Amino acid sequence: MKKILLVLIMALVVSLLGCVSKNNSIELKEKGKEEYYVGERFSCEGYTLLVTIDGKTKKVNLDETMVNVDKFQSEGEKKIYVEYKENGVILKTTIIVMVKPLEKITLESISVKEKGKIEYLVGEKFDVNGYVIECIYSDKSKEEKTVTLDMIDYVDEFKETGEKIITISYTSEDVTKTAQVKINVKAIEPVKIEVKQVGKDYYTYEYELDLTDYIFTVTYSDGTTKDVKLEKGNCTPTSFEENITDEPIETVITGTYVEGDKTLTVTFTVNVYSEWGYEEYVGMLESLELSEKIYQDLCDIIPTEATEKINLPSSKDYGYKFTLLYSSSNADVLSPTGNVTRFDDDKVVTITLTIKNEYLEKTYTWDVLIKGLGPVILRPWDNSKKHIFGYFYEGTSHLMSEDDARRIDVINYCFARVRNGICDISELKYLNENIKLRRSTGVRMVLSIGGGGKDTYGFSDACLTQESRKVFIDSMMEILKKYNLDGFDIDWEYPSWEGLGDSKPVDKANFTLLLKELREALDNYKEGLLLTAALIGGVNVDRFYEVSEINKYLDFAHIMTYDLNNSGVASHHSNPFKGNRAYSAKSAMDTYHDGGMDYNKIVIGAAFYGKISKLKAPTTPEQALNKATESATTIHYTAIVEMMKDSKYVKVFDQSTGAYYLSDGEYFITYDDPQAIITKCRMTEQYNLGGIMFWDYGSDATGTLLRTMSAEISMINSGR
Repeated sequence: MKKILLVLIMALVVSLLGCVSKNNSIELKEKGKEEYYVGERFSCEGYTLLVTIDGKTKKVNLDETMVNVDKFQSEGEKKIYVEYKENGVILKTTIIVMVKPLEKITLESISVKEKGKIEYLVGEKFDVNGYVIECIYSDKSKEEKTVTLDMIDYVDEFKETGEKIITISYTSEDVTKTAQVKINVKAIEPVKIEVKQVGKDYYTYEYELDLTDYIFTVTYSDGTTKDVKLEKGNCTPTSFEENITDEPIETVITGTYVEGDKTLTVTFTVNVYSEWGYEEYVGMLESLELSEKIYQDLCDIIPTEATEKINLPSSKDYGYKFTLLYSSSNADVLSPTGNVTRFDDDKVVTITLTIKNEYLEKTYTWDVLIKGLGPVILRPWDNSKKHIFGYFYEGTSHLMSEDDARRIDVINYCFARVRNGICDISELKYLNENIKLRRSTGVRMVLSIGGGGKDTYGFSDACLTQESRKVFIDSMMEILKKYNLDGFDIDWEYPSWEGLGDSKPVDKANFTLLLKELREALDNYKEGLLLTAALIGGVNVDRFYEVSEINKYLDFAHIMTYDLNNSGVASHHSNPFKGNRAYSAKSAMDTYHDGGMDYNKIVIGAAFYGKISKLKAPTTPEQALNKATESATTIHYTAIVEMMKDSKYVKVFDQSTGAYYLSDGEYFITYDDPQAIITKCRMTEQYNLGGIMFWDYGSDATGTLLRTMSAEISMINSGR
């Protein structure tokens, strides 16, 4: 029984081993490289195995992890052992390769594969650029090499024409091979002739061809050139037929140039004139020559940069042979006569000169940099302080002194007008002087636009639509930028005033829109620019303004608290307090504040002028107030001071209004005296107003009222 059991166990083992062997196998499917040289390493590339594990067969690429072979050290047949592992199964096979003894690889031949330049001129050298050779080796491998100068047999200049063989040599492992290339060397010869300089090209039948000033350029095959002259005998034609027309006749001249065995031809054109045409053309040429001389003279005179007047020659400097007309691209900076006005920034101005006579009109231009003065240093601005605004009206004002400019904070320079929908400053005479004053004193300067009566016409149409307002505002901003102003003051007297000029019911709303859109334009351009408006001093302000709305856009509202007197009655025109009057500075201030205007934006007005009227019936000076009068006329404070020197005039104080008047019993004069100025200044402190303004600087040549105002405001700002 034991023997039988042992036989059964052995049979089972054999059976199991047979199953493993049958279901797992490995064999070489595809072969790679089978021949090697001594020193080479076995390559797995191209070899694939057919692997069967557990009855499942797949294709596997041979890789270096399956073999362990170093470089072949000797020749002969070599066995490569392959071992494949997967899931505990190890399969093995072998690969047989042949290793040959190492052979020396040598250069067998070279050939020109790519050519460069093959056409040369005498004097040139061979150029290797573009030349490439192909090298073929004993193992049939190929290699490209760029040709260098050390590979060629000729490096000197070519001295002779004709075909030439250039030999290229290349050495590898002590083996040298050569290749040849044919080139062609040509002689240098003239190939072209052209006109370089034109001489006399105008004739009449009386004249022969003149080549004196002509220069011709000959170009050679090597690119070099030389200038030559042509003889008249080598040209045709050399004389000209008579022209009896008013226009020149073009005649083609053909010239020949001979050098060696080469003949070149050149053509050029001349004009043949009639006798009268010739004379006119000669006159034109002479004029052109002189105009060019003038131009060259001016090139020496006109600087590229300037800070002062440029002396520009006139026609008389050239014997009146020409009319010299100058123009400037920016006459405000550089006038046509050469006067220079410097602004803050550098400005480039183009001077244009037109030279004219009977034969010629020629224009020349020069660019000149007018150096700027640099930025203006304005005085510090403190919104917590009370400010003085002074109207400078060219209709009455003398030039403001620097001392007076330092007494005020803002010059309201007036008036620009509204003309054809745009802002017009053509009437302003002292603009440059005021700009200089701004620079020297640091005072701010705003441009006041409008005025009273007919001077306010134009606002209504200019502000009628969004489009028209944009045109108007754009023109204002152009002026502001050009002269570096500090803002605008709008003096529209008055929006929606029925029956006044071009006034319309929509003006009230359009005035608000004007301020809104102008505010936006100013803020978009620069911080700190001022927008103010001169507003009516009466109590019926809602008739003209949307007070709470314009308060949003104005920096200051200049309330014109003057011209308040009733027509035909002797009464105050600029009284601080109401008393028994209809209007006053205080009532106007209250009316605007009640309507929505911030106190700190309200600026009350002081008058540097008075009103004089004749009483209809004589009385005593003390009884003149409220008496019937004839029409009142304006009188400057300067004249009032002179009247006070006459003892017949009595100065009377009206306590209820805080105002003085002057009378001799025959005439009544109402005005702001220094005490009224002080009263109004103290109102700015009491009600925390923005400040005080006055109309106008030129009405008080004594300077008394401005000095009084400046001293009082200074004390208020210093806290007394």
